[in-house]
Amino acid sequence: MVLVAIAGYNPADPVTEASIGKVPQTYTHYLKMNGLKKDRIGVVRALFGNDPQINKVMDQAIADMKKQGAEVYEVTIPNLNEILAFPSLSGFEFKFQLNDYLASLGLNAPVHTLTDIINSGLFHPSLQSGLIIRNNKVSLENDPEYQRIITNRPKLSKESSMTTFNEYGLDALLYPTSSALPALVGNGQGAGNANRLSPFSGFPAISVPAGFSDSGLPIGMELLVKHLTNQH
Repeated sequence: MVLVAIAGYNPADPVTEASIGKVPQTYTHYLKMNGLKKDRIGVVRALFGNDPQINKVMDQAIADMKKQGAEVYEVTIPNLNEILAFPSLSGFEFKFQLNDYLASLGLNAPVHTLTDIINSGLFHPSLQSGLIIRNNKVSLENDPEYQRIITNRPKLSKESSMTTFNEYGLDALLYPTSSALPALVGNGQGAGNANRLSPFSGFPAISVPAGFSDSGLPIGMELLVKHLTNQH
């Protein structure tokens, strides 16, 4: 039902142009009883992390999928450590994309650039060093490290993921949305690397609720599929 509301072409996002003429009137007709029967799911255990509460919820979700008829396999992705070693592009693109957004707000906006935000001091102190580092970026076109990443990272991520899909004949890869529980504002706790596989490869993924921690914090499960698949 969420996809019904958000799917489609957005002129500000060139990637969505591929969806023109391909968005169904509704996605709810894909919700089929016994829809998991004989689906082949690859569990990427290397992306699970060490949080016992998250892993407990994930193992229960996997068991539930097996009960629904899914065939589950423990799989590995070639070159996974090398893929995850690539940095997020936010460190390179943040300043330029944020400044473009702020410019779109017009002259009456309270801030117009990342520099204005830093000078205002109106941000959590834990963000200061990251904002300054991002604001020091001068150009993307003339940054060899940025060009290396956008050239090599997608190719390696796609090819390695496809090797795993093909080796096991998989319909989807499964792993936690995050290998860490939500952190308090200001804490430096990371979310792990599981959330990088989809954007690095360009393959579509969906995060769905899988359960809760002992204190009621949400735990998500991500399912990643091959690009341009007709699977349900």
